Amino acid sequence: MIVPKIIDVLPKEKLILSVEFSDGITRLYDCNNVINRNEYYKKLNDINFFKNVHVDAGGHGISWDDYVDISEYEILENSI
Repeated sequence: MIVPKIIDVLPKEKLILSVEFSDGITRLYDCNNVINRNEYYKKLNDINFFKNVHVDAGGHGISWDDYVDISEYEILENSI
């Protein structure tokens, strides 16, 4: 399966991200899915931290800092 690259990400309310892929599809990803994976993801509960999401170089994921990131595959497979 070829996973399209992420070209844009916008934070929404209640830890939801709107993620636009290179194939033109926009999906909604619920970060509540990852919030309890480890201590680093709990930082997403801070709204100011959450809003600082950005697309990684090359579009292979999104991140907030060096420890909190989500791959394009995770987003594509677990979004609506």
